[in-house]
Amino acid sequence: MKQITTLDDFETEKQQHEYLLLKISASWCDPCRRFAPVNESVSAERNDISVAEIDVDALPNVREGFNV
Repeated sequence: MKQITTLDDFETEKQQHEYLLLKISASWCDPCRRFAPVNESVSAERNDISVAEIDVDALPNVREGFNV
């Protein structure tokens, strides 16, 4: 799973892939950590889907953009 650390990375990922599964999470979020294996599985099994993760504490603009 790709880690998105900047808004430029996010924009690039959106433009380069037809399908993007975006995990919006935080390091302190227990439900986010429990869901991680599902995202890893999709990433491993589906080459046609880009799976990426954004830490909302690192990119608060994304959090606001998605109303998280």
